[in-house]
Amino acid sequence: MWTTEIEDCLSQLTKEEERVLKRTILKGGFGSDSCSFRNILGDISEQETRCWVYLTNYRNPSTRRFYYKKTEDIFKSIREKLCPNGDIGRFFAYQKEWWEENSSDIIRVPEDIHIALEQWADDGIDKAAHCPINEKDLGIDELLEDLFNDGHYSWNKDNTEMVGFVGNEPVLVRLEADSKLLVRFLGDAWCPDVVEEWVKRIEHDKNNDVDYVIDTYMFGVIENDQERKSSDFHVSFYYQG
Repeated sequence: MWTTEIEDCLSQLTKEEERVLKRTILKGGFGSDSCSFRNILGDISEQETRCWVYLTNYRNPSTRRFYYKKTEDIFKSIREKLCPNGDIGRFFAYQKEWWEENSSDIIRVPEDIHIALEQWADDGIDKAAHCPINEKDLGIDELLEDLFNDGHYSWNKDNTEMVGFVGNEPVLVRLEADSKLLVRFLGDAWCPDVVEEWVKRIEHDKNNDVDYVIDTYMFGVIENDQERKSSDFHVSFYYQG
């Protein structure tokens, strides 16, 4: 998943910091773990969530993992920007010497953003391939049944817009292009968490590769005017790579 908030968070980095972080994401992947992140209100979640681990300065040459000798000062600045409050942020968490003294520091990111984050680090979000919303690739009915209460919604007379309830909020959905949806909360509510949880469910269903047959993973992009707290969200889906 990729959101305006993640993009704003990363925009704080200098070009050198961005380069070092991208290399860490591309070369330092270690696997999955679990930890707590901050929620949208800035509080640390009581329940740990699945996350992805990236090594920042792995020093054991026998593993042939990359190590940048001069990155410690750079990562100090990265930490202050991405997770300034106790090394735990909403999208990044930092831990020094994960195993023991003089072992590698690590960065953890929520599992639901790591696919999009690796796309950002590798080639940029704008270089990802669109996943069309149609009956072949990603069906509109399949998407909306997972959004609206009990999968119930109604089309307008022109079959261009759908209206239903999400929780207690009336919501309108319009397919604005073959790969982008407008999700509008008609009560002027600002509910980014609702949209994010919906996109996470779609990603989980599509990327659930129990048979190891998926060769490229899908992620969603959510666009929203954070400052004005617009009730309009634009949602599109992409294939990594």
